[in-house]
Amino acid sequence: MVELPKKHLAERYELLQDITETCLLKQGSTANGQTLKELDLRAKTGATIIAAQRKDKIYQNPPSNFALKTGDAVLLIGSYWKLFLAGDIHE
Repeated sequence: MVELPKKHLAERYELLQDITETCLLKQGSTANGQTLKELDLRAKTGATIIAAQRKDKIYQNPPSNFALKTGDAVLLIGSYWKLFLAGDIHE
């Protein structure tokens, strides 16, 4: 086991190379009605949905059977390029 020096997570820039982006699913989105498993965003783009908000409820780390709906806000994590590839989720 490798022992790391004691640092706060925010001080570990090498671990924080990815960024987050929020997308709002619009009516007519190709993701509307699909579960996260069906959408398979991580395999297709490398971006990962780490949370979703539907009205006033927040779903942290939503399960693979979570179905996206128009009006959902999703929080994605990934590199700039991965988020760019995932960008059409809301269209």
